[in-house]
Amino acid sequence: VIKLFGPEFAPAFEPMLILLVGQSINAATGSVGYLMLMTGHQRPATWMLGAASILTITLNLLLIPRMGLNGAAIGTAVGVSFLNLAMLTFVTRHLHIDPTLFGRNLHATA
Repeated sequence: VIKLFGPEFAPAFEPMLILLVGQSINAATGSVGYLMLMTGHQRPATWMLGAASILTITLNLLLIPRMGLNGAAIGTAVGVSFLNLAMLTFVTRHLHIDPTLFGRNLHATA
């Protein structure tokens, strides 16, 4: 599909695949950010967003000079994944909700 835009877009193929992995993790975790905000957990959500931003900036500063576009994509994908997985952990532990694709019942007894 990227070739439809012209040959100058061909180098963006690998970074786009890397970002796709990060966004797939984002989609798989569900609406964890909204759940945190709507249930009064804005403060932890803000701290997680800040930590993810610092992680993303740090990784981009380290990886872009060495890897170029792929480094930027890796740093961004890791930051987005970290944020969503951290929020998912919070939501499942504190709210006992599983918003993922699997939707387990967290209140079921063994």
